[in-house]
Amino acid sequence: MRQLLKLMVLAASLTWAVIVIARADFPTAWGDLCHRTSASQRGVLLALFFVPSAIFQWLDTCGWRAVYARSSAAPSFGRLYSIWLAGEAVNQATPVLPLGGEPVKALLIRTLGHSGTDAAASILSARTAMILAQVLFTLSALTLALGTARAQAQWLSSLAVFPAVLGGVIAITLGGALVAPREVRRRVGRRIGTGRGGKLVVAAGAALRGCRKDPAAFVAALCWFVAGWAVVSGEFWLVARVLGRPLSITQALELEGMMNAICMATFFIPGNLGSQEAGLLFVSGLFQAGSPAGAVMLILRRVREAAWVGAGLACLAHLGGGGALVRFMRGAGHGLVKEEAA
Repeated sequence: MRQLLKLMVLAASLTWAVIVIARADFPTAWGDLCHRTSASQRGVLLALFFVPSAIFQWLDTCGWRAVYARSSAAPSFGRLYSIWLAGEAVNQATPVLPLGGEPVKALLIRTLGHSGTDAAASILSARTAMILAQVLFTLSALTLALGTARAQAQWLSSLAVFPAVLGGVIAITLGGALVAPREVRRRVGRRIGTGRGGKLVVAAGAALRGCRKDPAAFVAALCWFVAGWAVVSGEFWLVARVLGRPLSITQALELEGMMNAICMATFFIPGNLGSQEAGLLFVSGLFQAGSPAGAVMLILRRVREAAWVGAGLACLAHLGGGGALVRFMRGAGHGLVKEEAA
């Protein structure tokens, strides 16, 4: 039943994406682009479009390393970068691959001889910091947007609801786990450990202990991830400038924040199919970039995502993770931290 529901959601998302693309004003957008640029300049635009996302991946790896690097056994930055790309590629390919990228990262870390607990703890810490950073960036950008697009204040406020609730849940969970007495933490851990997710309790406990012992590392990771989310707004700035509808840096940040809010609220849609396309066209129309910029962004972002997925899967193959991936899909990955949780 669950698989059928996933297939139905995927089919509906693809249909929605096709409808949005069919209604997008691509002829006008392409005409504007061709009028203002030559073929070689369009090639340069495509190359430059990858720069913000490349910096984003680099900053994300810095964030992961920030919670891992205090360990003397931390992998090299280059290896972490390759593993991060491989895991994120699997995350983005979820409409095709029915698994998440975090277990893949942990499996690849384990091929280096690291324990499952250490690997999972670093990944849980990094993912928590990354999501919290996205919440902080999104809420900050939406606050800025309220001053720019006051006519859309009600709509912008509704966009902030999901990030605010998610951020509140994370903050309460982290705060409670960090300040609760040791005996309370042990009781909760034992109770959760008897449940279905008991195998991850040890890893989660290790991640929280790391935060308690070195909160500066978690804060550093948070800063790296916030910077990463902000850098991606350079894509809006670049496309709008090429199309002769220049945006300020602040406006680009606001647009990226709105897109983050839309993608976060539609997390259940595989690959944000349809929601990202509709969101790009809508938020671009709120600013002077107009619908042509949204249409160009629509194509460029999907091309960029496909390219990074390809690069990540190439890293997965290079790291020898193909066999580990097959074992995970057969169910071996569920025992990732089994020996430590025992």
